[in-house]
Amino acid sequence: LKLTAVCLAFGIILVFVGTLAQVKEGLYVAQERSFQSFFIWMPIGEGGFEIPVFPGGYLVGLVLLVNLTAAHFKRFKLSWKKIGIHLTHLGLILLLLGQLATDLFSVESHLRFKEGDSKNYSESHLENELVFISSAGQEGQETVVAIPEYYLTSQEPIRHPQLPFSIQVKEYHLNCRLRDRTPEERNDPPQATEGIAPRIFLEPRPETRKTDERNFPAAILELTGENGSLGTWVVTPWLIEPQPVSA
Repeated sequence: LKLTAVCLAFGIILVFVGTLAQVKEGLYVAQERSFQSFFIWMPIGEGGFEIPVFPGGYLVGLVLLVNLTAAHFKRFKLSWKKIGIHLTHLGLILLLLGQLATDLFSVESHLRFKEGDSKNYSESHLENELVFISSAGQEGQETVVAIPEYYLTSQEPIRHPQLPFSIQVKEYHLNCRLRDRTPEERNDPPQATEGIAPRIFLEPRPETRKTDERNFPAAILELTGENGSLGTWVVTPWLIEPQPVSA
């Protein structure tokens, strides 16, 4: 009972602190840092070293679950007179297990239509990937190579056995917008050479943590085949979302 009281106190403090943190960190970052972790970590200095300062949601919930289950099997005997207590404990156990399963396995996505559209897939508003699609062959099938976004944050060349070229990331931005190049900017070399890159300007923007806004990442890639460079390209969800914003 004392352990349960301590865990409930930690839970109250955690909900209070985690809710306040959403103002500065945003909903998803605050959830991951406070509730979807075993500890809340605090950075020390500028060397990337962190120390745990408070139990996270996973630890508090796990201790509550184990303690509640152990107490139920040790202290309570099955009888019709105590059916209310048994149902209460079972409900709390299912509540904790359900919340854990939701955090571990739930997937959030959206499905957006324009008039006349049809789709058989949904899209994540938090995760992105770099995709290469070959033209359909004789059987009408395409070859798709998908590269997770976190590979683009590294400076290491990206290679895949189904791609006839390697990928070198020149620049990567967590959030950006595209706009038309101004007359003055058209006299300067473009940020990339291929596709629509000579006509647009990639403008980095701060990361947004608002729940009603989305980060649009972007990267400038150089593709290199057996015979040398295939040019530099701009890739970003902006190219399949709204058109570039005029300056």
